[in-house]
Amino acid sequence: GLRNEIQVVVTVMSLNPQDLYDVVAINAASASTQIAGLPFSGPVGGVRVALITSDENKAGQWVAFPTVEQLENAVFDMVVAGRIVSGSGDDADVAIMMVEAEATDNVISLIDGGAQAPTESIVAEGLEAAKPFIARLCTAQQQLAAKASKPTGEFPVFPAYQDDVFAAVEAAAAEKLSAALTIAGKQERDDKTDEVKVEVLEQVAPNFEGREKEIGAAFRSLTKKLVRQRILRDQFRIDGRGITDIRSLSAEVAIVPRAHGSALFERGETQILGVTTLDMVKMAQQVD
Repeated sequence: GLRNEIQVVVTVMSLNPQDLYDVVAINAASASTQIAGLPFSGPVGGVRVALITSDENKAGQWVAFPTVEQLENAVFDMVVAGRIVSGSGDDADVAIMMVEAEATDNVISLIDGGAQAPTESIVAEGLEAAKPFIARLCTAQQQLAAKASKPTGEFPVFPAYQDDVFAAVEAAAAEKLSAALTIAGKQERDDKTDEVKVEVLEQVAPNFEGREKEIGAAFRSLTKKLVRQRILRDQFRIDGRGITDIRSLSAEVAIVPRAHGSALFERGETQILGVTTLDMVKMAQQVD
């Protein structure tokens, strides 16, 4: 069977400095899977779109595959990837699978000059503007595959668990696990989840002798299902935050007294300590 991960590495041999190659690489990697006979449920299309402003058009316009020069006048820039889930051509229904987005380096000066700020609704328009380009890129790959692809290989599937195991785990754990996943504190939530897992293993394992690994995999899958369900249905994430809430942020400098520089950054329960030392103390009085 096909058990190991397959990575597609794109090597850039030559480029035009005005054109960014990352989205080209996305489409090239996807196209390679379409003609290589791999069991990949693609193709995937990738496009960069940027909100370009000008003196004549302060509201800006979403431009696909902008050049480096055009990005100087952009307030927002994002790479969007997706695939066709139904339909074809201009009527294709495109599902977005990945977005990498950021305001540009010039966004503050451009907005100060009257340019449109990249609000949530404006960015949503950019995502919609990307979909027709993704559809065309996917269609082009399908046309390439129709002419040059190898037959898709047949590979046996080795799922981490069978349906009967998942059904048993879900029946035994769903209620308690759902309650555990509502605990806001990460450590307390993890402890309660582990406790539920042990109980489920003791309850279910006698009926599936020798299939303990399947039980563990099914429990992890059920956890993901419940977390996703809570986000989509209840609009709450696993730590109790809403889908638009961010973790509490704080920063403090000069934490380590003898170092030349130090800072502590906190986001929620995550802490990062950065320390900088230029040289040893004995070097302080030495001059070149």
